[in-house]
Amino acid sequence: METYVRSTFISAAKLVLDEIGFRGLSVDEIPAADASIEIVAAVGIVGDLKGHFVMIFGKGVPERFVDALSIHLGMDGDDGDAIRYRKAAIGEIANQISGRAAALLGERKTDCMITPPTVIAGTGVETSLPESDDRNAFSVHGDFGELGCIIALKSAKTA
Repeated sequence: METYVRSTFISAAKLVLDEIGFRGLSVDEIPAADASIEIVAAVGIVGDLKGHFVMIFGKGVPERFVDALSIHLGMDGDDGDAIRYRKAAIGEIANQISGRAAALLGERKTDCMITPPTVIAGTGVETSLPESDDRNAFSVHGDFGELGCIIALKSAKTA
């Protein structure tokens, strides 16, 4: 994967998370440590590039992330159906990050669009992205814990 594509997704994640109130984040350009995966959010990428942007939340991180998000946005995070609320919030953040990345890639003449997010919650969730030419990962660290991100893409021009 070209360096600018990877750095674009990292920049998009930083920009979106900063805009919604997450400060003092650090990004490691290495995958998140293996943890018991609790929620996975995936957004499809189509156009000049095709594949997926995936966010991975380990055990306990979804609650802390969405609680902090709710506070930053001035919302009451208490919901009778907490898992549904967390999944919706995480899906929206994955959507915003991948959408921002698509817009930034467009500025560099790489035309991409995104699909609606898919969010899966459970224990023992595994990701498999076999059709990508290149798979890169990075992790975002904040008060909420660690959020893993995977960019698995293939150039549509060589597909």
